[in-house]
Amino acid sequence: MKKYLNVMLVAMLAVALAGGIVLQPVSASAVQGYPSGSIRMVVPFVAGGATDLLARIVAPEMSSRLGGASVFVENMGGGGGAIGVNAMVAARPDGHTLLMTSSGPVIFTPHHSDVGYTNKEFAPVAVIALIPNILNVHVNSGITDLAGFLELARSNKAAGIPTLVAGSSFGISQHITMERFGMMLDEPGLFTVLTYDGGAESRAALMGEQVHAAMSVTSEVVPNIQQGEFIPIAIATRERFPMLPDVPTFREQGWDIISEVWYGAAAPAGTPQEIVVLLSDILEEIMQIPEIIEQCERIGLPVVFIPHDELYRQWMGDFEITAEIIRAIRERDEATP
Repeated sequence: MKKYLNVMLVAMLAVALAGGIVLQPVSASAVQGYPSGSIRMVVPFVAGGATDLLARIVAPEMSSRLGGASVFVENMGGGGGAIGVNAMVAARPDGHTLLMTSSGPVIFTPHHSDVGYTNKEFAPVAVIALIPNILNVHVNSGITDLAGFLELARSNKAAGIPTLVAGSSFGISQHITMERFGMMLDEPGLFTVLTYDGGAESRAALMGEQVHAAMSVTSEVVPNIQQGEFIPIAIATRERFPMLPDVPTFREQGWDIISEVWYGAAAPAGTPQEIVVLLSDILEEIMQIPEIIEQCERIGLPVVFIPHDELYRQWMGDFEITAEIIRAIRERDEATP
C-alpha cells in the first residue's frame, strides 16, 4: 500500500503541474519601470500573529531593494484567511499587490470551505520560513518512538480499544498528515484521528491524556517538550530539525512523510514571470541577512528559502494531494455506519 500511495502521489503531482498555474511569459521589459508605485502586501490575518510579524520584518528590506518604493502591510483577517486571499487574487496582476500567508488558507482551506479560489489564482513567489509538524505522545505513555506507538495501536486494536490521535482542526496540515499516515499503513482502523477547534485544544487533549498522541505544529509544542510533558516520536521533515536535533524524522523510521507549515509570498495569477523571479530573488537575498534570520527565529519561524519554481511545484502537488485525501476521508466516513 505504501508503494502504491507514493506512486499515486507522483501521478497526482504530474496532473497538478499539467493543470495548474502558468506564469505569463513576457519580455524582460516587464521589469523596466517596476514598481511604478507602492506595493501592497496583504496579510490574511489580524495584526500580531506570526505571519503579520514576518511581513513587517521583510517589508522594509523589500522597499530598499525596489528603489525605495513603499511596501506597506495590510491586515485583512476573517474567514480563516479567505477574505485577505480573495482581496489579493482580485488585484491587478502587475506585481503591486502581494500576499504574505501561511500555507493553511491557500493549500487546505479551499478543500473544506467555500472560499472562492483554488490553486489556479496564484503565482507563487517564495517560501521564506517554515515549521514542520511533529507527532508527540504523553510522557506517561511509555512510548519512545514511532514503532512503539504502532505497537500500542495494534495491541489496542486486537483488544477492541480505539487508539486516538489529535489532529488539530479538520482539513489542515496536522489532520491531513495523520490521515495520510493511516492510509500508508494499509491497516484500516489502526487509529482514529480526532479534530478540534485548533492546536490549543488538540494539545490540551494530549495533556489530559484523552488521546494517545497528537500531531502538532512544532513551534506550538516546543515548551511542552522542553518541560518534559510530551515526548516527540517523529518529525515530518526531510532532515532532522535544528530546533529538536534529537527527534528522528518519519523518513528515518521508514515512512516517507513530509509535512510542514510554510510561510511565503504569492502574487495574482497572470503576474509577469520576470516580476515573480525578481521578487523571488529579492526575498532570497533578504533572508540571508543575519539580522533578519535572528528576527525570524525570535518569533519562532526558522528561515527556510524555497524559490518560485520549486514553490510552484510544491504548491500544486500539496493542493492536489490534500484534495485526494479529503475525498478519501469523506468517502470513508460516509461508508461508516
